[in-house]
Amino acid sequence: MTLTPRRPPGRPNRKALAYESEIARLRSSGYSCKAIWELLLAEGLQLSLSSVKREVARVRRRRRASSHLELAPAPTPRVDPHVVTSALEGVDPSLSGPEVAKAWMEGQITNPLIRARIAHESSRH
Repeated sequence: MTLTPRRPPGRPNRKALAYESEIARLRSSGYSCKAIWELLLAEGLQLSLSSVKREVARVRRRRRASSHLELAPAPTPRVDPHVVTSALEGVDPSLSGPEVAKAWMEGQITNPLIRARIAHESSRH
């Protein structure tokens, strides 16, 4: 025996539940919540404007959730080992991490005032 429900799934006390697909279609066509509410009133469905707004919000949440499921995960970028080794060429392996970073930063600074200060500080040591 197969049971076939007469109502769509969801809470049975939601009056607009049976009109959910129509509400979604009208909203995606650009109709405002108030215009949809007026159409439902004309069909004889007595509900508040707030109920229509809730139904529209439910449809929007469902669409957002389903679109998140459809998105494929971003591929992980691969690191080319040749690029990493070429960046470290000419670096003395006996230097500590902070010393390597300092040497690299000295070559990256373009402000002449900061470069002069760094040169002055290194000449004192």
